[in-house]
Amino acid sequence: MQTPLALKITEFIKNQKFDIAEMMVLDKNGVLVALSPKPTDYWQGDEDKFQQPIRINGDYIGPTKWDSSASTYQFFYCLLIKDKDQKVIGVLVKG
Repeated sequence: MQTPLALKITEFIKNQKFDIAEMMVLDKNGVLVALSPKPTDYWQGDEDKFQQPIRINGDYIGPTKWDSSASTYQFFYCLLIKDKDQKVIGVLVKG
């Protein structure tokens, strides 16, 4: 939560014009790399916000639902992160 990337994410979330409640970067195994705010669990690999973009090999928009960890109704917009060879190396999740 204190890495340079996590601090940039925190700045981004604080900007009211984006209306983002949480953001996280996950590695290819669903492990949190950078995030804000702190989630309820470290490993996100069992969640749709990680699995669906991998499964469909593209962006995924989840259903709107109550998120108790963020205390708000939200949906997740999830983008695959690929390296220069188009190999999946992670997922960016915005709530």
